[in-house]
Amino acid sequence: MKKYWRQGLGFLAFVFLAVFVWLVGSNEKVEELKGLEGQNISASELQRWISPDSDTVSEIGEELFYVQEAIGSEGFEMIAPKAVDGDFILKFDMMSLTKKSALRFTLAKENSTEAYALEINSSANAQIFKIWQNQTLLKQIEFNNLEPDVFYPLQFEKIGDEILFVFNNQELLKTTQKEPEKQTRFIFEVFGAVDNPAALEIKNMKLFSE
Repeated sequence: MKKYWRQGLGFLAFVFLAVFVWLVGSNEKVEELKGLEGQNISASELQRWISPDSDTVSEIGEELFYVQEAIGSEGFEMIAPKAVDGDFILKFDMMSLTKKSALRFTLAKENSTEAYALEINSSANAQIFKIWQNQTLLKQIEFNNLEPDVFYPLQFEKIGDEILFVFNNQELLKTTQKEPEKQTRFIFEVFGAVDNPAALEIKNMKLFSE
């Protein structure tokens, strides 16, 4: 009799556990944006984006990624190990720690010459934003009110045949791609002055994709 009693209790415990797991799972929200599923890109993952031939110093925190080019270097690259197929939204917060630097964020089409890039040239007085399609300058914008040592949100989108660049919630570019069916690879390039190496901090990077 005790044997059956213990089996009955075990069965009830299993049922309660199954119900609990189902309830927790049903309440768990999968983050989405514009119908695309989201995933976090951790600081340790970003560290693996650094090109092997780049001379850099980097540190990773729980959510923060810090990278600086070595003194005397000619800049460095960060290349996403995998290209993204289909529609995507890439979001992150960025802080440039160098008064004089050039940052270039490129969306490069795989097996294609088509590419779109946001270039940020910083000086002590202003930041010049240049937007490129291949080698053609599409737009130039000057910002003179950006504060130093402040994180600013960046967002890059490919939805259908459109490319969208957003900086600090301001739309910088919306244009039509020539080859929207091609996969897209993210490439970051950072350049500082010879005697003042560029440093960059990134946090809260999320990729939403199909």
